[in-house]
Amino acid sequence: GHVLFSSGHEWGFWLNDYLTAKILWEPEAPLERFYAHYTSAFGSCSANISDDFTKLVALQRTFLFEKKLIAYVSGEDNAVDLGQLVAGITIRELRKKFDELVTGSEADRAAFESTVLTDLETYVREVRPLEDAIAARARGSDATLAPWSTELRDGVRIVRVRIEHSILVYKAILAYARQNTAEAEKLLAQARAKTELA
Repeated sequence: GHVLFSSGHEWGFWLNDYLTAKILWEPEAPLERFYAHYTSAFGSCSANISDDFTKLVALQRTFLFEKKLIAYVSGEDNAVDLGQLVAGITIRELRKKFDELVTGSEADRAAFESTVLTDLETYVREVRPLEDAIAARARGSDATLAPWSTELRDGVRIVRVRIEHSILVYKAILAYARQNTAEAEKLLAQARAKTELA
């Protein structure tokens, strides 16, 4: 009953495809077993990478899926927008539109800050130690493992930077809505720097 979509252009698509294929052969096995299978390729660091990877997936599950923040890291397209707006089918939650924050009430803006932005900032704060641990292991990799270690490090880093970008853009919109143009421009400049970093 599982249908896998992959264009082959997603970041780290190969790992998703590979693990999905493995899981289909043993659907009753615990998910951590498959993480350990993947991370066993990291040699003497495999136990540490397995622990980091498991924690990373748990963080993503909590913040991006359970708290429904995936929209703040993902693009939107016709399938997402039209499915929701025309057919009433939710593929995933839509992110808060900028104009809603600008034209909405201050209470709405404060609620958005205390929920969505606070949760996004918490994710960044909690993922940073994992990113740093994986980066340290990547620096110690030999030539054979280095590409795999750095790919994992980069994947963690890019998601974190994308979330930081989203936070900065939304803070800029909030500043603009509160008629603090100078602050909005400063935050947008910081967001552009995050784009370049990513």
